[in-house]
Amino acid sequence: MDKPVRIGIAGVDDRRLPAELHALPLRPEVHVFASLYGGTGPLVALQPDVLFVGIDEDHAAAADLIGALRLLRALLPGLSVVAVAPAAREVPLRDLCARTGALLLVTPFQPRDLASTLDHALAAADRPRDEVFLDLARGFADEINNPLLFLMGHLQLLQLQSDPEQQKDQRDQLASALAGASRIQATVDRIRLLAQAASGPRQHERIDLFAELAAAIARHVTLPPPPAIVREPEDAAFAVDGDGELLRPALDLLVRVAAEMHALGCGIHFVLTRLEAGLRLRLSLLGPGLEDWRLPRTFEPYYLNRLLRGSSQGLSLFLVQTAVHSHRGLATARRLPDGSLAIDLVLRPA
Repeated sequence: MDKPVRIGIAGVDDRRLPAELHALPLRPEVHVFASLYGGTGPLVALQPDVLFVGIDEDHAAAADLIGALRLLRALLPGLSVVAVAPAAREVPLRDLCARTGALLLVTPFQPRDLASTLDHALAAADRPRDEVFLDLARGFADEINNPLLFLMGHLQLLQLQSDPEQQKDQRDQLASALAGASRIQATVDRIRLLAQAASGPRQHERIDLFAELAAAIARHVTLPPPPAIVREPEDAAFAVDGDGELLRPALDLLVRVAAEMHALGCGIHFVLTRLEAGLRLRLSLLGPGLEDWRLPRTFEPYYLNRLLRGSSQGLSLFLVQTAVHSHRGLATARRLPDGSLAIDLVLRPA
């Protein structure tokens, strides 16, 4: 059984933080301390995985905090620190975060922000915050979309004007060009879905993870043998309450990634597990090319392209993670004892 995640909160006035952490499907152990300085002994004894620390408005106190955090991380080398501060202090706190290796959670926060920050902390990831990738992706989509539509319109017009009998070669070339443009359009649409996922669910319905996963496998996994879906326990319900316009495409993209890895010779394995307070969907991958996989970069856009060159799946796992975060879930990657790579999605049950 996975050990529970231990979280410490020191000097944070926001009462929502403990409640939102308790509501996560991982059901972490949450311990609240009045301050970092008064609770150092109990904090070290607790040995938390993640520590949320409130940042005082006093600049001198913030400077003292750098030394305190460095000492605490020396005592607890595996500790991840999250600084909690109002959004107005985000820029001034960059130095503190850079010098201590802390992540930053600005208040007031959305549930997706908390889930994303906790995932980063547990993975000890040093990648930029998700917002950086989201802004970059939106910028590319906006810059590409208008000229792409102009190009596709002209190609379609040329195709209509060409003679099917006398200009067959030209029509074939135009068809190939339109197919390539359509693939670019699909990427732009995926970025739009990414932006929609970042904004959070807009509707709620009951979604059967087992049924949706089985349907996606039937659509995308063509090489035999098709992977089975192990259910733990076999007779459990695996339904979540969420936005089908976000979760269904996310499951579809996860399976498409698995199918392409399967085509490269990797073994793929799906397991649905009923946890105490959540449902976990695990995709495990075992095969060539995964030995040097850097776990903290698993959900980073286009990291997959190291293995799937020429693939259109570069944004897929990032979109999967964003959709899961928007539903207050967690998306993590870990190395299993047999050497396989496990991608875990944990969501709250319906």
